[in-house]
Amino acid sequence: MKRLQALVVGAALVSGACGIGGGEVRAGPLPTCDTTSRGLLFLMAQAVPTAEFVPCLESLPEGWELERARVETGRAVLTLDNPGIGDVTITLVESCSHTGRLIDYGGPPGVQVYEEATAALTVQAIVYAGGCVTIERPTRLTAAEITTEISYLSRDELRATSDLDL
Repeated sequence: MKRLQALVVGAALVSGACGIGGGEVRAGPLPTCDTTSRGLLFLMAQAVPTAEFVPCLESLPEGWELERARVETGRAVLTLDNPGIGDVTITLVESCSHTGRLIDYGGPPGVQVYEEATAALTVQAIVYAGGCVTIERPTRLTAAEITTEISYLSRDELRATSDLDL
């Protein structure tokens, strides 16, 4: 019975968040890569059903927090904040235009990473089958300071841990 209640609540959240108006969360659990809290990951996966991978967070370094999450049909946006440094925005969409140089990335086959930097902002575009994740961060923030905490779960991994049609 509890499982059915959870699925009903989850379906209500998904239909509200992925509807025309979208849904924004100002506080709540992180979309972590472990098996304990996947609600936001499921919403993100359903928002961009073509994406082979969904971004998640291994953890957040001291001083960082999830400022907000916005999930709507075709797009999921996470904003991380550190008052002393600025915001990092992680956006998942089906496809994106990208510029910048192709950088060496030791991830799964078929994944390409492009990076472009200005004096103020560095943008990475992680492009793969059915999806694109852009990570925008202040240029003064080195990639290792936050982007090493950003990881990805495959749609197959998410399906294996739920009864949802992802």
